[in-house]
Amino acid sequence: MPDIPLIVFTAMGVDPFMTPMTSKSFLRDTMNPFNTAKNATYTKLADSVPHGEHRILPSAGHTTIHTDSPDEVVEAVWHLLDRAGSN
Repeated sequence: MPDIPLIVFTAMGVDPFMTPMTSKSFLRDTMNPFNTAKNATYTKLADSVPHGEHRILPSAGHTTIHTDSPDEVVEAVWHLLDRAGSN
């Protein structure tokens, strides 16, 4: 991976597109195997670059991160722009 600023989000909230396949209580459980694997995978991705950062969004769904956590997304964009401008 190139040495670039990277912020990886892990959405730990209920994704509305997953509810037809499984229960909301399962999706909310941060220790279910799906969430555990997702968290570990995204941590490794962020750790794969020198300036990678992993941010967990407890109430955002994967496909709805931008609407569930818009302030966090905008903050991350500004953070990346600041980092890219300082290189």
